[in-house]
Amino acid sequence: MMEDSKTEGIEKGKLEVLSNLLKKETISIQDAADCMAVSVAEFKKLVNKYPI
Repeated sequence: MMEDSKTEGIEKGKLEVLSNLLKKETISIQDAADCMAVSVAEFKKLVNKYPI
């Protein structure tokens, strides 16, 4: 169980960094999705799951 929350924490941390870069228009949403190793659609779902 601990492993899941650790992974989730890492995922949230990555999302936070990527959303900040997106807000500053430093990277594209495609690049952000690539960094998370997911499709753009999956990335948008993650962003909705963890509102930042």
